[in-house]
Amino acid sequence: FKEGKPEGSKDKSAAEMIANAKKAGLSNVINTATNWMENQTVLENYKKYKPFVQIQLGLSPHNAAQEFNILEKHLQLIEKHKNEIVGLGEIGLDYHHQGWEADEEIQKKVFRAQLQAAEASDFPVALHTRKAEEDVLEILKEFPSVRVQMHCFYVPKYLEECLKRNY
Repeated sequence: FKEGKPEGSKDKSAAEMIANAKKAGLSNVINTATNWMENQTVLENYKKYKPFVQIQLGLSPHNAAQEFNILEKHLQLIEKHKNEIVGLGEIGLDYHHQGWEADEEIQKKVFRAQLQAAEASDFPVALHTRKAEEDVLEILKEFPSVRVQMHCFYVPKYLEECLKRNY
């Protein structure tokens, strides 16, 4: 959901989409965030639609540079709402769009900080990786207890390694 509407939906309200999901037999949906404003929106959606809507808070690699100065605020928000969230996401590394995303070192700092938070609270993570798979897999070795769901993953040559690690 973005701004109260499900992502990709311009015509239907969140309430309509939730009603349709329930009619289709879904038991719940997970609303995932990628930046500070979306974190606020998913928290509002949770309060309004729980327990059907569950939430993940996070800072995506696309927003790492713009919000690096408030990383600690993100981490405090996760800690504050750790009893309401089901995981962290969308987090990871993305080197695909050179020039507009955070530089690689900032992305790595944000990624590690969120993995530390996930490890401390035993949260799974929804992982976004594009053209950064080697770095992602290397960093994940530092956090072997973190459960990983490969949300955005484009490189089949790493599939075997991910399966070995139960991602």
